[in-house]
Amino acid sequence: MDCAFNVRTFYITLAVIWSLTIVAFLSKLLCGKVPTGTARSCLILTMTSAAFSLIEAILFLTKVPFYENMEKDTTDANHALSYTGTIFLSVALALWASLWCDVAGALAGPRSAQDTSIKQAVSQLSMVRRGYMVVAVLHVPICILRTFTEFKIGLQFWESTLIWTAWLFISACCVFTVFAVQMWLFVAKHLNNVKDTEKVQGLRLVTMVNLVEQMVYNLFLAAVGVLYFPEHSNSFGNIQLAYFTLLFGLYWMLHAQVLFFFLVVKPNDPFHSKPDLEMLMLLSHDEEESASKDAEKNSVVIGSPTSDPAEVTNPMPPPCLMVDDSESNESDWPESKL
Repeated sequence: MDCAFNVRTFYITLAVIWSLTIVAFLSKLLCGKVPTGTARSCLILTMTSAAFSLIEAILFLTKVPFYENMEKDTTDANHALSYTGTIFLSVALALWASLWCDVAGALAGPRSAQDTSIKQAVSQLSMVRRGYMVVAVLHVPICILRTFTEFKIGLQFWESTLIWTAWLFISACCVFTVFAVQMWLFVAKHLNNVKDTEKVQGLRLVTMVNLVEQMVYNLFLAAVGVLYFPEHSNSFGNIQLAYFTLLFGLYWMLHAQVLFFFLVVKPNDPFHSKPDLEMLMLLSHDEEESASKDAEKNSVVIGSPTSDPAEVTNPMPPPCLMVDDSESNESDWPESKL
């Protein structure tokens, strides 16, 4: 690479940062009250993604034959391991979004309620859950295409770079920004009056971390674009250093946020603990059944303009016409004169 800064030093720095990141994940997974269920899966998948990047940096530093040209020409640099790691990261984010929707939906109230705001909330949660999953699924073929390019198979380098950049802008920037804002609005609108303030506070913190990280990510991505596209940017080492530092920061930030998601909540939070999540879901299910029964009892009201007379059978008489059989007998009635 034709630039002033030392590429080898840069990769040593990357190896150290990725190593510390993996240690942080391991400490969260192994020390204290460890996360369980989906939370644990998210952390393991994200740590696996970081491990791929660490292995790639080590292969470069040890000058493995396939990686020995990385210091001379970036177009021959093989980042197949890092691209493969992004698949694990995208799945981890999809699982995290699904967990967020489970907790938020259980705290918001029964889904069978007829209130318009509840119906809207259910629709919003479904959109977030499915949206993250669609991004994770679509990311796989795009990642494979990009990886093949690293092996000189398929598209030209600049073509795959254009597709990869466009995909990152659409998914990680545009789509995730929309979802981050939507999550925050959901918490602000539907969870203000929830009695269990401790659990709501945990979800609110997680949502805030996601929103702040997304805004910082967007700023970094804009800066990367400004540094990449100007002419003769490859001729200045400082610009190259800033570009690759920001590019690494973008990728590392996506890993760090998953760790922070589970650091900001308490160990007994449903976002962190599977048993507590199951308890919350069970309570929500009981409220769901109760709301459904209440809705069935109140679905048909005699005299209501929305009721169907054909569906009303054996209506109850007015209270003044009701007779208690236990207190009445034939002697109470007057004798017939016939």
